[in-house]
Amino acid sequence: MTILFPSGYGNSRRADESFEREYEAAQEAGLAVALFHQQLWDGDREIRLCGEVSERVLYRGWMMKPEEYRSFYEKLSEKGLTLLTDPAQYEAMHIFPNVYKALEGYTPRTLFFPLHARMDVEEIRGKLGAFMIKDYVKSAKNTDFPTYFDRNVTQEEFERWMERFYEIRGELLTGGIQAKQYVRLKKYGGHTNEYRVFYLRGQILSVSRNSSQPLYAAGLPRELAEAFSDTFSEPGQRQPVLLPGSFYTVDFAEREDGEWIVIEAGDGGVSGLSEGQDYTAFYRSIKAVLA
Repeated sequence: MTILFPSGYGNSRRADESFEREYEAAQEAGLAVALFHQQLWDGDREIRLCGEVSERVLYRGWMMKPEEYRSFYEKLSEKGLTLLTDPAQYEAMHIFPNVYKALEGYTPRTLFFPLHARMDVEEIRGKLGAFMIKDYVKSAKNTDFPTYFDRNVTQEEFERWMERFYEIRGELLTGGIQAKQYVRLKKYGGHTNEYRVFYLRGQILSVSRNSSQPLYAAGLPRELAEAFSDTFSEPGQRQPVLLPGSFYTVDFAEREDGEWIVIEAGDGGVSGLSEGQDYTAFYRSIKAVLA
């Protein structure tokens, strides 16, 4: 299987600078790698490839909207190439409402709304208490948009903030709007305790700290990570969670009370590796699972 990365802008023979380390790590792990010319491909045109590409392909690159990914998949199929993740799997894991039902009991309660629909803030608070706002894929994190809304926000204030949300997300806005119950997370040295787990073909690829938390922070319970894999075997525990993908991520976080929750899930091809993660070990794990 070939790992396919986006090329850099202005240089189609080098990986995009955000993926250079991964590209090199995949080579070091003994995997075949190739590039596609992302500057030329706009969802419509033929995909130009650089490097030898096997019939089976695993994508590592930027997020695409479901319709863009479908076109990407079809354009590669025209070249006799098959992405490991098909469009249905990508959309199922990339668009949170599609995977929410499987995560109920593990993740905070969430309500979903069409884009630009009127959202009654009193009704939402009555069901969720304090709540966060995201589109179906991303929040407006690291901007002036509020982290959460509580009983102090009025309907008029909330609607002004929603206008700001649409402005921030712009062309990246995807799907619809989700209002997610706000949960206070435990902090160590000022950092929340979050982990990202990659899964490939039902097996755990990597477990990494995902919020720059110190090493003394509590570790992710093994049985929780395994609950989303084919290795789940703890007697008397809940049944394993079957997610609709072959390459995906699940993000976990520790609450203030010490309990663990799922805060996000996503497609493995477009989920970023954690800061400080061993990239070569990650690709060696991919090679081992594929073999």
